[in-house]
Amino acid sequence: MKFTTPLLAAAMLASSVQACIRVHVIAAYNPTVGDGMRVQIWDNDDFYEVQRQSKTGPNAETHWQFAFGNGHFVELWDNGRTGFVSLPGGYRANLNLRQKQCEMNCYLFGENYCKLSGLTYESALDDGFGNCGSYGHQLCNYADCGGWHQKGWSNGDDGQCRPNY
Repeated sequence: MKFTTPLLAAAMLASSVQACIRVHVIAAYNPTVGDGMRVQIWDNDDFYEVQRQSKTGPNAETHWQFAFGNGHFVELWDNGRTGFVSLPGGYRANLNLRQKQCEMNCYLFGENYCKLSGLTYESALDDGFGNCGSYGHQLCNYADCGGWHQKGWSNGDDGQCRPNY
């Protein structure tokens, strides 16, 4: 965690604040409905908001910026696996990747190959502050993911999405 002002650091440390900012991200590259990212944010147990963005031709280097109504600002890249969060008053922290998954779906099969495919990345991140270790950082695995997932998740621990069709 990095404080931009000594006064903010002193105030937060003196008050023994145990806050954990958590972010759940789904980045979808889908040739049939378009490319986009969906972000959910919590501060401790308080769920604040879901935001969605669409972009034309994004890739892993594309930066996605989300300004939430409660003052949280989140910037993500690397398909939602890397980023930072900031708050009014100077708090800024890099987000720590806690869980990740990926999925590759085939939307149009050719003879013995996939002619048209799409990728979906899902990740759970937090700011590493206070009580973040008490949260499970669970991923959707089909549940409440907005219907984006049609097939099971592949093993993506090496950062590469493997086809599962």
